[in-house]
Amino acid sequence: MKKRRIIMAVTALAVVCVCAFAWKWNAPDWAFVRQVTGFHFPTGTKYLAQFDNAEWFVVSVVELPSGQIPAFANAHRFSLGDPKSIDTARSLPPKYRSIPVRPDILTADAQTEYQSWTAILDPQTRLLWIQIIYPDWSGDHSGTAPQPRQKKEPNQTLQPTPTSVTPRADARVAPSNAVPHLKRSA
Repeated sequence: MKKRRIIMAVTALAVVCVCAFAWKWNAPDWAFVRQVTGFHFPTGTKYLAQFDNAEWFVVSVVELPSGQIPAFANAHRFSLGDPKSIDTARSLPPKYRSIPVRPDILTADAQTEYQSWTAILDPQTRLLWIQIIYPDWSGDHSGTAPQPRQKKEPNQTLQPTPTSVTPRADARVAPSNAVPHLKRSA
């Protein structure tokens, strides 16, 4: 009887250790979400669900505390009237898969050299869906990709680049009689 109790206790301890290791190894990587997006989640944020396919995307959903929506949206430059979608939300648990489409939905997005992200905030339910796309075809952890040399701020707009081409001063231009297909038809 005593031997059986010892075996059961050791087995239970082994199961607990394996489960703890599995949870720690597969724990949602909220630090990665905060690092890529630049979001500073207020105290009281509920981290509801996250899915990382360990190859090219992470999708997460959090619930922000009541009263924090305007401050959070202003701090992270969310905007109205710019509809976005997060197709990878289908990887979340069923109750978080449906992202509402209404005029009051707020969105934000940005891109760095190695990651891009999209966020959709529903001010009525206080739910925030976040999708991060990262290239990691080898299956390494998402935070191991080389980081950009110049850190960009979230939602930083791209600067326009000149697209006009000025020919060199010493460039020769072919006369129209040398290039028959450029002649105008009479």
